[in-house]
This record gives sequence, C-alpha cells and structure tokens, in this order.
Amino acid sequence: MSVVPTLVPPPQPSLAPGEALVLWALRLGAAQPANGPLIDQELSLAYGPLDGPPAAGALARLAATLERHGRRKLRLAHPAEAAPTPDERAVLLLLAASQARDWALRDALLLWLVRPAGRDAAARAALALGAALDRGGHALPLARVG
Repeated sequence: MSVVPTLVPPPQPSLAPGEALVLWALRLGAAQPANGPLIDQELSLAYGPLDGPPAAGALARLAATLERHGRRKLRLAHPAEAAPTPDERAVLLLLAASQARDWALRDALLLWLVRPAGRDAAARAALALGAALDRGGHALPLARVG
C-alpha cells in the first residue's frame, strides 16, 4: 500500500486550521470541479471516515448554492494563496456565525451573499458544515476572520 501525500497546504499564520481547510476545499472545487473526490479524501483524512463525508457533502451543498443563487460570482483565490479574498472572508464569517449560532450575523451575511431563493438552502448547508467543523475540532473564529 502506498502513502498518498496530502495536498492541503499548511495553515497560514493568519488563518485558523479550519479556515485554511475550508478555503483550500472551496478554491480547489471552484478551480476544477473534477477535484471532488480529492476534497472528499482530504476531509475524510481531517475528520475521519464518519465525519469526513458529511463535511464534504455540506461543503459541496454550500458551494453549489452560492454558485447557483449567489448575488454575484464570488471571487476566490488560487488554492495555494495564503490570504483570503473579501468574498472568502464573508463565507468564513458565515460559517463562524453559524457555528456560534449568531443568527443575526448569519442572516445579514446571507442577505449579502445569496439571493432570496437560495437563502434557506445556504443557511442549512452553512449550519451543517459548521457542525462538521465543530465535531472535527475546528471552531472558526467569529471576531477575526482571515
């Protein structure tokens, strides 16, 4: 059996590990949709075989909802880029607000990011992804994102 090296870049000093993992997965999926199996594999390595697939599914649902119902096309950086774009910061803050159950902040971000038809789906996906990140020990910082 051969060892497959991980492609997830190490966390940057300005990003929490959970933030770096989410950004890497969002960016890689946007850059090449065929990378879904690689993202699933990395999330399973990070969160285990029980929590990895639900995290990957929630991430895929959130990305699809943002793509389909976003107010505009989100600007995402290259997967290896260290600094998050303003749009990526908004998505990270959406996840942090969902984890913290700060519904007012979550709803404000949903208003900013998503058209009305997709807000419920985006809220459910963000809550599911936030819960998966929590179970994996990655609470995203609410006060500082990026």
